[in-house]
Amino acid sequence: MVSNIVYQNGLFLEESRVKISLSDSAFLWGAGFFETLRVSQGVAVFLEDHLDRLFGSLKELQLTPPVSRIRLKFLVYETLNLNHLKEAVLRIWVSFDSGSLREMDLQKARPSLIISCKPFEAFPRELYQEGVACVVVKDFFSNAGKLASYKTNSYFNSVIAKQKAKQENAFEALLTNALGNITEGATSNIFVIHQAKLLTPSLSDGVLAGISRQKILDLAKDLDLEVQEKSLLLEDLFEAEEVFLSSSLKHVLAVSEVDGKKIGNPGVGAWTQKISEAYLEKIQWYVEQVLSDQSGLGQE
Repeated sequence: MVSNIVYQNGLFLEESRVKISLSDSAFLWGAGFFETLRVSQGVAVFLEDHLDRLFGSLKELQLTPPVSRIRLKFLVYETLNLNHLKEAVLRIWVSFDSGSLREMDLQKARPSLIISCKPFEAFPRELYQEGVACVVVKDFFSNAGKLASYKTNSYFNSVIAKQKAKQENAFEALLTNALGNITEGATSNIFVIHQAKLLTPSLSDGVLAGISRQKILDLAKDLDLEVQEKSLLLEDLFEAEEVFLSSSLKHVLAVSEVDGKKIGNPGVGAWTQKISEAYLEKIQWYVEQVLSDQSGLGQE
């Protein structure tokens, strides 16, 4: 079996040869950043948006990027090319190696970069046709304050929440904040359709600003659907006509029940279907634009 090729700090290595230092901040404290991207037709979808979030987080925290933005884009596509992948899941990890188990000053540490990709495995089609079950995990709160705006390696909370969801035969775990407001899924953002309005939890409630989340908010306005970002309670989900999830890998996925209670009518709601189709069209448009630009560069 041929090992995947992974980029790590200036080298392209077989996955089995990648080594993580014991003094790496992500290993020690979960202190690092990552981005997960869907690759379609050889194109890293919404790459610019993911890099905006990554480099924006590093700048806000006054941390040194491991490479320039242009260099990182090149390394992303070189990793894909070396793995001969057109349909893939690509991940970018940034962490910091202090060289000491005691040193916690990331600004003095050496930045580290890993890029990996693996073949994309689509979720079963019936999930998109029938919707998925979710459960609210009340013991594990979403991140609070500024930390919620960063996509960090501190994912243990979501991992345990997801595990609890699986124990209850649910697809996704929904998290709340300390006030009891619904914030997001363990690996997704959440949306509600109620009285011809699209509602989604406010970022100030402790929500990650998902790339897909923002695309959907923009698309909803294009569809003349009123959008509100506001605090949501569990009752708001039960009263909704439609509820759906979003993420870079799931795209738009209808929710059929929450905590064993059915949401709306059976199947995928009309607005969820419209938004899903518009989102997929947005991805295809993006892919075609990138492929067109790449073709033009090749002819120069």
